[in-house]
Amino acid sequence: MRAIIQHNFSSGLGDCIMSIYQYIDTAIKLKKLGYKVDLFVNQNTNLYFHRNDFFNVFNIFVFSSIFDSIEVISENINYLAQTDKLHHIYTMNGAQPGLHWWDLFADVNNEEIKNCITEYSIYPHVSNNLPAEKNIFHSNVITSYESVACKNKYSSIYFRPKDCNDGEYLYNHFRSNIEEIIQTSKTVFVCSNSFELKKRLKEFACKNIIINDIHKEEIYGNHWGTTSTMNREDSLLKTIHTIRDMLFLKDSNQIYHFSEWARISNFLFLSKLRNVPINSLYFP
Repeated sequence: MRAIIQHNFSSGLGDCIMSIYQYIDTAIKLKKLGYKVDLFVNQNTNLYFHRNDFFNVFNIFVFSSIFDSIEVISENINYLAQTDKLHHIYTMNGAQPGLHWWDLFADVNNEEIKNCITEYSIYPHVSNNLPAEKNIFHSNVITSYESVACKNKYSSIYFRPKDCNDGEYLYNHFRSNIEEIIQTSKTVFVCSNSFELKKRLKEFACKNIIINDIHKEEIYGNHWGTTSTMNREDSLLKTIHTIRDMLFLKDSNQIYHFSEWARISNFLFLSKLRNVPINSLYFP
C-alpha cells in the first residue's frame, strides 16, 4: 500500500508549522497500517527560503525517521495525475491539490485511510487533543534562538496587523492597552510583523522590553509578500529569525494578542501546545 503526502507552501509560516504537525501525525498512523509513505515538499509558492534550504530550517532526522522517501520540488505538480493515478484523498477545506496546506494521495480510497487524516486547529476552536511538541527545527534554528533567549520570566505582546500593513489604526486603538502592559510588566517581549511598531517601542528606551531583531527588517519590513527579491542567504536568515519569534512566544508566561484579523493567529500554534495563556483583543 502506498501514500503520498505533499506539503504546499501556500500561506503563512504558522500555517506551515501546523501543516507539518498534521501530516507527520497522519503519516505515523498510515505507517502503522503498513503504508509506504512518501513526502513531496512543494515549494512553488514558498516565500521563506530557497528550495534547497528546507532541511536547513527543519530537522531532517525527524522527517527521515517517518517517511520512506522525501523529495523537495519547486513545481506545482498534481500527483493525482502524475503518480500512478493515485486517489486524491485530502486537501484542507476541499481545495484542489497543490493549493492549500497539504495533500494526501493513496492507492486506495476508503474509510480506513480517511480515518488517519489528522487535523489540528486553534481557530475558531482549539482542538480537544493538541499534539505534544516535536523537535521539528534544525539545530541551527535552536542554537540561534538560544543565543538570544530570555532566561527570566516574561510576558509577550503579539501585535498582528494584516499583511502589507504596519497597523497604525490597530496601534492607535490599543495604544493605552499596550503601554499599560509595558509599564506593569517586569519584562515584556514584543513580537510583530510591523517593523514600525517595533521601531516606535524601541524609542521608549525601556529596559524591560525585549525585541528580537529580524534580519534586514529595516529594509524589507516583516511582510513576507515584499521579500521575494531577497537572496538565498538573506531569506534563510530572515526565516530563522522569524521562527525565533515563535519560540520566544511559546516560552512566555502570558501573551497579549492584538490583531486586525479578528481571530487567533496560527503563528501562536506552538504557544498553544505549551498552554500559554493568550488574551486576544481584536480591532473592531
